[in-house]
Amino acid sequence: MKSFMLSLGLLIVLITGVFLLLPPAPNAAAKTDFQDGNVRMTVLSNEKIAERMKMSTFTLTLTDLEGNPIEKADLKVILQMPNMLCGNIPTDIVESKPGTYLISGIPVMQGSWEAQVSLRLPDKLIHLNHPFTTH
Repeated sequence: MKSFMLSLGLLIVLITGVFLLLPPAPNAAAKTDFQDGNVRMTVLSNEKIAERMKMSTFTLTLTDLEGNPIEKADLKVILQMPNMLCGNIPTDIVESKPGTYLISGIPVMQGSWEAQVSLRLPDKLIHLNHPFTTH
């Protein structure tokens, strides 16, 4: 019994050592999806780690339910820290190819942020909040 406990303890130490020596897993870029009866939206953070006071970019993909790109969309995107009073940070939006929009803005503080996307359709307004974090 004593040798079993010693072997078990040694095995635990060995496994712990292996995990400590492994490199940390990279952070996946944040992604937010939305779909309703008319449209599919995907927002993807282009940087794995956003940095305060540096340009952050996002890719927004808009399609109808059949997968056709929605071009020349009526979009507005602001960057905002939830529950903070640091205001709305404006963004630039460029349609880089049909239905794909590059959004860029500068988060001014470290912490939790949202890219707040507003899409105006002829019959409604859709809001999507894409969370991301700055360091």
